Amino acid sequence: MNSKKIGNIGEAYALAKLVELGIPVYQQFGDNEPADYLIIVSGKILKIQVKTSTTYDEKKVVFSLTSSTVHRKNGVRHKYTKQEVDAFICYDTHTSQLFIIKNTGNMTSVSIRYNKPKNNQLTNIKYSNDFLLCVETLHEIASSRG
Repeated sequence: MNSKKIGNIGEAYALAKLVELGIPVYQQFGDNEPADYLIIVSGKILKIQVKTSTTYDEKKVVFSLTSSTVHRKNGVRHKYTKQEVDAFICYDTHTSQLFIIKNTGNMTSVSIRYNKPKNNQLTNIKYSNDFLLCVETLHEIASSRG
């Protein structure tokens, strides 16, 4: 399956979950917009980009948080600014779980861990249960926008 089809599956899962949560969703038209969805949470519009997993093992899943045209002549890898995207909904193709990650503006990828690392590191670790897509987290992101 090519990356476009895999991305479409992730977008469909994200859309279904947002609708299930009762979140109004507006879709972009075409492929040249930075956000896949506009959603309304706590009376605020959030710009959402959906990403699907790039690598997976039993311990963690990794998501690329950039757009890429490197397969084309003079292509580039683009980081999403905070003005373009408020948050990423990340779809794990292996577990079908959806995660929500607030955009800090300088992100290129994110690792979500399912288990503790072998070295028992606790700082700067994103555990899956803390980033599952839910209404409460969407409200937190909306309220942090001011």
